[in-house]
Amino acid sequence: MDPGPSSASADPSPPEEEEEEEEERDSSTGSTWVVVPGSEVLGADAPKVVGWEELQQELARLWSLSAALAAARDRKAGLAARLESALEARKAVLQQDNELAEMRQRLQSHADFMGELRMQTKEVSANVEDRREQLCVKIRTLTVADKTVGAAQSKLQEPCKLLSGERGHGRLKGLERMLRMRQQYMIGQVAQIYPVRPLNEQSPIVKPGLNSSITRTGVGEAVSPNGSQNGQTPLAILGLQLSKLSIKKTSYFSDKTEIQKSATLLGYVAHVCI
Repeated sequence: MDPGPSSASADPSPPEEEEEEEEERDSSTGSTWVVVPGSEVLGADAPKVVGWEELQQELARLWSLSAALAAARDRKAGLAARLESALEARKAVLQQDNELAEMRQRLQSHADFMGELRMQTKEVSANVEDRREQLCVKIRTLTVADKTVGAAQSKLQEPCKLLSGERGHGRLKGLERMLRMRQQYMIGQVAQIYPVRPLNEQSPIVKPGLNSSITRTGVGEAVSPNGSQNGQTPLAILGLQLSKLSIKKTSYFSDKTEIQKSATLLGYVAHVCI
């Protein structure tokens, strides 16, 4: 029975070493022991009684459980770190997805704008083609007109040369001026031969046999012998006044005095004009 105490005295050493190692491990990991009351310990009311012979096995089992718990803690910490990194990566991926969605939306709006711009460009190109065709037609028309004008100008050069020469427009102007001077001279000479004066003035020559009861104005309207109509004085040449013939149809036996008088006056006027 003696070896029992000796073996019992030798058995308690491993738990103390284990407690020291566990304290060192707890101090290295930064964890501290906390003293809790017995009421909070599970199974404190009915503690398990372990015999001395089974103490070694129970301590070994507790040691293995503590080692497994430490490994589980380490694995939990690793999993927590991996989970944190995965969450951060997931957050970054979600942010990238949002950015990609915004970029895709902007790209779609830009594509729609480019499509509308392409359609407008096609319409403008079609309008430009139509305008170009119209301008080509107008240019061809203007070219033909230019050629026609050039031909007409080339044809007008010879008449222009003729007009600018000795027998041209200048000579014609000179002849017209001489003709007007000659006509004025002839009118002056004829006016001296056949004096023209108003009827109310005294005529040097009065032909007898003329009907003096009715006189005519310069426009051929009937007036009284001593007056005028509308303030106009009747015209007389050599004492003969110009009268307007009646619209009535004259017979063969009617008086021809007015007709002869008007014919004489018209002859004087024709002489003056010619």
